[in-house]
Amino acid sequence: MFDRTGRLMSMNADAEGWLDLLPGAIPDAGILPVPVVVLTARAIAVWQGRERGIPSMRLRSRHGRWLVLHASRLAGPTTASDGMVMVIEPAKSFEIAPIIVEAYGLTAREQEITLPLARGLSTQDVAAELFLSAHTVRDHIKSIFSKLGVSSRGELVATIFADHYGPALHRLDPHVRPN
Repeated sequence: MFDRTGRLMSMNADAEGWLDLLPGAIPDAGILPVPVVVLTARAIAVWQGRERGIPSMRLRSRHGRWLVLHASRLAGPTTASDGMVMVIEPAKSFEIAPIIVEAYGLTAREQEITLPLARGLSTQDVAAELFLSAHTVRDHIKSIFSKLGVSSRGELVATIFADHYGPALHRLDPHVRPN
């Protein structure tokens, strides 16, 4: 929990473990990792009405696992209960897919086609969902495969997800529970 100035007031043992996994963390140094400081500052700006939205960010842990950080204001009947909490949790595939797909230099339309392909939709289903001809979808698939250096839908999914989750799946990480 953070106070309204962004000063850390308390955390549990799980939170300490998650903080240690963030980039730039120096365990037991008492210094918050930069992503936490940035997100806390954004949460304060939202709290004060200078920014809008829900303060959150996605980033990779030091072990390669994608994480999502969310900050939220707590409000109560007294000023003593005012504060902020931050939740750090493993990112779900739908939260990171757009980042990963964009990193490969795909056009907006190719990104739009890649996500339903990764969900297992057929060419015809993708065409129907996006109001395109199956021929147009096939042309985009060829371009996507070329940019990612793959030759099948299975390789596409592996490249987008397994390559980014794989390193984390092979490490013993006590803070990541199997889904």
